[in-house]
Amino acid sequence: MRYLIEIATDNDAFFPEPGPELARILRHLAERIETASPDELAAGVRLLDYNGNRVGSATLAED
Repeated sequence: MRYLIEIATDNDAFFPEPGPELARILRHLAERIETASPDELAAGVRLLDYNGNRVGSATLAED
């Protein structure tokens, strides 16, 4: 099994430097992974930027 993380960085939340917003999203994802049930992880996680826009997802995938 694989855990796939996809984040689009083409909106205003990532400019002028994408690093801080990427780090914020990944920290938030890590906190959710720690507390999520296996069913919640299998259902996938929507990733949002600081403006509340969906910028990606994280999902379990079968090999």
